[in-house]
Amino acid sequence: FSTGNSVKHGLGGYITNDTQGIFAQTSGFVSYASHFALGDQLRLSVGVSGGVVNRLIDVSSVSVLEPNDPTSLAYQNQQGRTTNFDVNAGIFLYSDLFYAGYSAARIFQNRLYTDSEITGQQQLTHFGMLGIRLNLSEALLLVPGAFVGYDGINPLTYDVGARLKLRDLLWFGASYRNTK
Repeated sequence: FSTGNSVKHGLGGYITNDTQGIFAQTSGFVSYASHFALGDQLRLSVGVSGGVVNRLIDVSSVSVLEPNDPTSLAYQNQQGRTTNFDVNAGIFLYSDLFYAGYSAARIFQNRLYTDSEITGQQQLTHFGMLGIRLNLSEALLLVPGAFVGYDGINPLTYDVGARLKLRDLLWFGASYRNTK
């Protein structure tokens, strides 16, 4: 929806349920974004999302080699379940010629488990993206771009790639990711 010629607003949300082996996660988030015109062609978007994440680890299906392992005991003490509120936010600058953005996920860095000896918590993760749009001809558009992610613990991850658009009908693309 729009509140004038220079500002547009977006509202959305999602609910997910994901299960992998003994791990299950259900989450629901509501998102809001504002798009501001910074000139005839340049726009800036700022967005935020907030929601609830419920995680469950089926600790009854797990056998551990060390019965007194602090991490295993911490999960067992809370029956493998955590429920947290969290926030994600981002900013995106774009035009017909390029795009650049930054976002942060898991801003609250919630605890996944806690015990008297140890605490496990989520890491704030930073994401960045950058790309350009190159009109090769009337029919062909080339869009090379890069995406990076960093959480302060794991090595930097990145994707680099390009898409080729043919007459607004067909896209071709390829990318490379430095991690598995």
